[in-house]
Amino acid sequence: IYAYVCIASLSKSSTFAQVFLPTGKVMKTVKMGSNALFPVDIDIDPQGEFLISSCSNSRNLVFFPLNRSGNFMKPRVFQGAGRAQPFSVALTPDSKIAIAASMSNGMVAWNVATGKIVWTAPSNGSGAAIAVR
Repeated sequence: IYAYVCIASLSKSSTFAQVFLPTGKVMKTVKMGSNALFPVDIDIDPQGEFLISSCSNSRNLVFFPLNRSGNFMKPRVFQGAGRAQPFSVALTPDSKIAIAASMSNGMVAWNVATGKIVWTAPSNGSGAAIAVR
């Protein structure tokens, strides 16, 4: 059993870590640089194959594969969200779409396979949290 954590920084490189829960040992860390400024939320797909993190200050999502292949926790940055600052992220039940509530400019949805934006839903306010089921 593992926990995944993002250690956020507002304007510096953020770190993602895998922690083995029975012992608290950090098993792997990944530094992200400017592609993951201020990560604020994580969602893991139901099968445990990947996680998605919303990174509000870099205006994107970051995908981390969790399978034990050579790509384990090698990040892939999704298409930037323009002015939107993704704050909270949730996966659809089939894990094909990641939807983020933005601190500005409503919601943004990404195709998980391609990392491309599939739709946006602007709003006049900000969204601090999202859940999808």
